[in-house]
Amino acid sequence: MEQKDELRWLFVEASREALEGWVQEMESRMEGIELACPPKKMLCMAVAEESLENQRFCLGEVLCTECEVLYQGHRFLGRSIGEEPLRALATAFLEAALAEAPAILQEMRGSLDAEKARIREMAEKASKALGSTRVRFETMRPT
Repeated sequence: MEQKDELRWLFVEASREALEGWVQEMESRMEGIELACPPKKMLCMAVAEESLENQRFCLGEVLCTECEVLYQGHRFLGRSIGEEPLRALATAFLEAALAEAPAILQEMRGSLDAEKARIREMAEKASKALGSTRVRFETMRPT
C-alpha cells in the first residue's frame, strides 16, 4: 500500500470526478460509516515558520471546509482549503479507511493509480510550458 502522506496528497490534488467515485466506493464498502458532522465552512489560522530563527508567525485566516465521520466507534476529521465540501468528506473517508479498513484502499488501487498518473502528466505539461517561457536576461531571448 502507498504511504499515507502520498494518499493524502492524492486526495488534495484529485479531480472532482475521481473524488465522487472514491467517496461512493468507500461508502459502499465501509458498512456503518456515518456522517457525524456535515461539511461546514470555517476560518483557520495559517501559521508559518521563519527559516532563520524558527519562529512561528501567523499569515492570516484561510477559508476551510471541515467535516467529521464516525466509523467503528472512532471519529475521523476531513478538512480542505477553500469551499470544497466533497474534498473534505473524501478526506474524512480516507482517514477512516487508513485507520480501520486499509484493505479497501488496496482494492481501489487501480483508480487511485490512474488519477495519480493523470495529475503527474498535467504537472509535467505545466512544467514543460513553464520551461519554454524562460528568458536569458542578459540578451532577453528565449532559452
